[in-house]
Amino acid sequence: MPMNPEFENKIFVVVDPSQEKHVALERAIITAKFRDSAALHVLIAVDAEHTDTTAKNSNLFRSSTWFYNLAKPVEEAGLEFSVEFCWSGDWYGSIIKSAKESGSNLIMLPLMHRPSDSLWVNESIWKLLRTSELPVLMVQPGAEMHRKTILAAVNFQGRKDKYKRLNDDIIYRGQWMAEKYDADLHIVNAYKDSLNYPDRSALANETGVDSDRIHVINGAPEDVIANISKQLQADVTIVGTLKRANSWRGNTSEKVISRLHGDILTLN
Repeated sequence: MPMNPEFENKIFVVVDPSQEKHVALERAIITAKFRDSAALHVLIAVDAEHTDTTAKNSNLFRSSTWFYNLAKPVEEAGLEFSVEFCWSGDWYGSIIKSAKESGSNLIMLPLMHRPSDSLWVNESIWKLLRTSELPVLMVQPGAEMHRKTILAAVNFQGRKDKYKRLNDDIIYRGQWMAEKYDADLHIVNAYKDSLNYPDRSALANETGVDSDRIHVINGAPEDVIANISKQLQADVTIVGTLKRANSWRGNTSEKVISRLHGDILTLN
């Protein structure tokens, strides 16, 4: 059975102190309002893979005032929270370890952009997405404060049990988010040839989504999902990554995620 998001009452938030804006924390404060007795665990750690960690980077020096300003909106929201600092160069490992030990149920991660404004998902993030036992919500700068459109990407023609389980999780999560945010839920399913054409009627029956919000489209998943997400201006796109121990680059999920520009929720 899919995990009930109602039980996700502890949100793990990653804050990079070298950044001026903390989009994941802002989103976590909003998200907590949709959960009963939600609490935040904030990990302050620098992603050294794409941050200048030399002493000349003045953004690595933060005062008590900076910390006060960071905590103020959380306190004003009346949320219970804890804060943890980490100096490890293993940013990925720090998140995995801290999230597990804090008893968190959801990881919220801020995403950075290259100067060209294309999505920059580095090696550490890919490793996190492929191996995390928790759902990971990647928050992008400029995301809408209120969710209006949720897009759930499924592989309904997948025969293996792991695909069926993942589809169930993705659909359930999309239904829950749409209900909580009073948002529209859309389902997208790409297929490459007629032999693997997904059953549209079964999708409609299983998800309870109106047929005009189910998008069964021929093409590569990275093209289909990215195009529909852009067309709908989806606030959140939910995708599956499937947990792997040692291979986290060069697959379909990487291609899909790299082309999305709204918030992205990944499930294993």
